[in-house]
Amino acid sequence: MNFLWENLHAPLYIHYQGGAITEIVLFHAALFDAAVITLFAAFAFLVLPRHFRQWFMLIAGILFAIGLEIFALKTGRWEYAALMPLIPFINVGLSPALQLGLTGWLALFLTNRYGTPRASTRKKSLRTKKRAPHPLM
Repeated sequence: MNFLWENLHAPLYIHYQGGAITEIVLFHAALFDAAVITLFAAFAFLVLPRHFRQWFMLIAGILFAIGLEIFALKTGRWEYAALMPLIPFINVGLSPALQLGLTGWLALFLTNRYGTPRASTRKKSLRTKKRAPHPLM
């Protein structure tokens, strides 16, 4: 998901650390994105109540991305092309600012929807399983 996003918004950048934006650069960026999302998700699953997790992923991802963009732009790690839509007042690209929040939110949504069965489903399936008779009976 992150690799696809990185490829789609790559034309909105001029360079990465003064060089070309290659597939390897995009792959490393996608791995970094996945690592950040995984850390946020681990925190969310370990600390937060279920109903706050998706909101946390969205908000934390956006705030982290904005901070990362500000740092990267100030240190010259990358530069935006004229096509990059900017968020007013902070002059950060809209696409990179939304990326971590939206892909993290979507990953958590898909995990909740299709990942593991919900607790109520597990309890129900445990109750309906027939136990094998004890060998001594």
